[in-house]
Amino acid sequence: MRTKVMLVWLCGVLVAYWISPVSPVTEASTATQPTTTKCPQETLDGYDWPSISAGTNTSHSGCPGVTLGTVYRFCRSDATWEVADYTRCVSPTLASLNTQTGNLDGSPSGYLHLAEDLQNASKPAKLVVSGDLLTAVTIMYALVEDSFLVTCNATSAVVMNFTEAVLISARQLLDNSYSSLWTETHQVSDVDAIFTFLEKLDSFYGDVLSCFSLVNITEYSLVTENLDVAIEVFQANTSEAFIFPSNSNSDANQATVPVAVFTEADTSGHTAACIVWYKSASSLLPSTDINARSAHQDGQINSDVVSVTLHPTQVQPFNEPITLRFSHHQAGNNPVCALLDVSLTSSSVWSDSECETVSTTSDVTTCNCHHATNFALLTTLNDDDTVLKVPLNAIMVTGVVISLLFLVATFVLLLYVNRSLESDWALVVKCFLLTYIIGQITFLSGINPQKIR
Repeated sequence: MRTKVMLVWLCGVLVAYWISPVSPVTEASTATQPTTTKCPQETLDGYDWPSISAGTNTSHSGCPGVTLGTVYRFCRSDATWEVADYTRCVSPTLASLNTQTGNLDGSPSGYLHLAEDLQNASKPAKLVVSGDLLTAVTIMYALVEDSFLVTCNATSAVVMNFTEAVLISARQLLDNSYSSLWTETHQVSDVDAIFTFLEKLDSFYGDVLSCFSLVNITEYSLVTENLDVAIEVFQANTSEAFIFPSNSNSDANQATVPVAVFTEADTSGHTAACIVWYKSASSLLPSTDINARSAHQDGQINSDVVSVTLHPTQVQPFNEPITLRFSHHQAGNNPVCALLDVSLTSSSVWSDSECETVSTTSDVTTCNCHHATNFALLTTLNDDDTVLKVPLNAIMVTGVVISLLFLVATFVLLLYVNRSLESDWALVVKCFLLTYIIGQITFLSGINPQKIR
């Protein structure tokens, strides 16, 4: 009898161990975690960074290459280093051009010369650090904000040359070779830098369309490796839709602005449209761990970004939508057509309002959108880990359930065969079976089959 009591006691201990929410090892390990208040001494990219207190900055007066200024580095509150901050390092050439922006007096020739100098200074590989990128972007803003295009007091040749110099500079600044500079800028300076850049360009396109209409430039196009631009000025009574690219095949990017959109004309009796395909912009946008506003519940950007600008501003939302055909960058699911919303009140920069998905295949999605702005396609990408997790999770849960059924069946069989509990070995086996059954049930009830890490 005493043996049976001991066995029942042992069974209870095993059951209590299985259902215990916190193990003694876990408690001991969490209680001895040390608290770190300083970032460690480190050498990175030729700079020796001393150990400093969490939440403080340190700096070096030397900058890479020919750039001048100061390099900073911040020690986070959790005592880990931020990336080195080169945003205050600038090459002498760009620093000089930035100084010249203060001398712009509205003269078309002054704007044109500065735009051509920026075009030469921003060629791929010429920008060394993020400070160069930010300075070049600042010069660009000075060129496109309130430029002579607003009054259009220039010849058509100057207007055309200035427009092309700005667009080529924009293409160069959006080159993939500057991806690391954009990433650093988003990390240490401005998480919305690329969005602000695209917004400023949209405003510039509006000024270009207005000026083209006044100086009788009817069309313009620029096709490069990462930026395609088409501008067209119509008579108010036009009967042709604006399509760009006009000769693309059925699985390539294309934007169509229908005639019905042009309900308003300017004082010269013209309407105009500008379509820009940014082929590299999606890879330059800040990652979602840097800028939470870049995240969207409908997935990640899986296409080029397209900008549609109209002149004069038409009544929106349009009764007849703009049609956009996006070629997928990679395989994805659940395509969602989205527009860029950079308003300060927006919780996310991507909005699926005023756009709907018309059709989709594995390679192409067609959208209808009732506004003129920047657009992209969002999809849930087919990540290899995601593809594998679903069947593995299903196999695991199925295996645990089958095992649990056999354990319960064995336990019930022992109860039936040895109902009097006179056999000590049967009591031991039943205790272990009961322990394993409770453990399996606890495991099944505590996991999320959709998210096993």
